[in-house]
Amino acid sequence: MKYPIGNLVGVIRAYQSITRRCYDESTQVLEDRRGRYTMPKEHTRIHLLELDPRLEPHQRTKIEASLDPRVEGELVRVLKENRDAFAWTPADMLGIDPDFLCHRLSISLGAHPVSQKKRRLGNEKKRVVKLNTPTGYVVMVKKTSGKWRMCIDYTNINRTCSEDPYPLPNIDALVDRASSCSLLSFMDAYSGYNQIRMHPSDKSKTAFITNKGNFCYRVMSFSLKNVWATYHRLMD
Repeated sequence: MKYPIGNLVGVIRAYQSITRRCYDESTQVLEDRRGRYTMPKEHTRIHLLELDPRLEPHQRTKIEASLDPRVEGELVRVLKENRDAFAWTPADMLGIDPDFLCHRLSISLGAHPVSQKKRRLGNEKKRVVKLNTPTGYVVMVKKTSGKWRMCIDYTNINRTCSEDPYPLPNIDALVDRASSCSLLSFMDAYSGYNQIRMHPSDKSKTAFITNKGNFCYRVMSFSLKNVWATYHRLMD
């Protein structure tokens, strides 16, 4: 392993046989100690904050219960003043202004449209399709809960799209930046991908067929290529 030392480069060399022996000895020590000691479990106490008394009981957010009273008071004030930023149902989603950002398909020049036959579904899967909003060239995938999830097979259109080189966030850099912060806030966008609209010229390219007729996507689908790049571009 090489590392910088001023204007020079230092080198560390290791012997795998010695490294392996040290590792084996360390695991043996842990095996000998197992059962004699128990590691204490740290639990962060959580307080459920009611943003608006008119909301349903489950429409609350979580804050740490051991915060300094002044910090907690300021945090509660900010959260309540911005309670309209929370979405509990699809009706609460305002969506992203398409003039600011929308998803476009980077289809290569010379690509030709592909027509696929409608797939046959069993009675149980057909019932799920009727209960949900139709999505893509329907492929049914069973969830861990045993329920069915409708997915989209956009393999052909994804093959014609070039890769978006937009860089993903560096996890180490994010951890380093957060290490000096006194407070951490974790937010999850409600159906984040579905808040980004498809570009009007690309909606028809996402067309699919079901027993109920032909449909196309108005918002960004998980199954399309480069959607992660569009989402992270929005986050940045």
